[in-house]
Amino acid sequence: MANKIDEFGKSVTNVNTQIKDVEGGLKKNWTEVVKGTIKKEVKSTTVALNNVVKSIKNNVETINRECNVVLFRLSEAENKSADARNDDKKIVMNLLSVITNDEIKESDIKKMYRIGKKAEAKDKQKQESGEFLYRVMGDPSNLRIIKIQKYSIKN
Repeated sequence: MANKIDEFGKSVTNVNTQIKDVEGGLKKNWTEVVKGTIKKEVKSTTVALNNVVKSIKNNVETINRECNVVLFRLSEAENKSADARNDDKKIVMNLLSVITNDEIKESDIKKMYRIGKKAEAKDKQKQESGEFLYRVMGDPSNLRIIKIQKYSIKN
């Protein structure tokens, strides 16, 4: 009878050890499941937040451009000095004052610039005859000239 009680005690101890091992495994698995879920949620929230930020930036850019005026075919000075910019400003002010019956002031103009990058790209293209092309890229307020390869290299 004493042997049977000792065997039963050992069996109970063995079962208790197995239960604790299973509980520990469940806790670890549960923790991993929660971590994985949280990571997925954070990732999807980050993606959604980035999309909202892009949308806000696009809307701000659109709002900033609502009052833009683009003038075409104004004659361009040969030199790009401060005098040429002042002449441009005088021409634009005269034009706008006629259109608005002198209601516009020089302080109403926040920024004024020429978009002449496409002419510059054509000039660079004419000067360099090689395996590169020059193209104008970017939005109208941030145009830049890039250099691209004419022919793709085949391996």
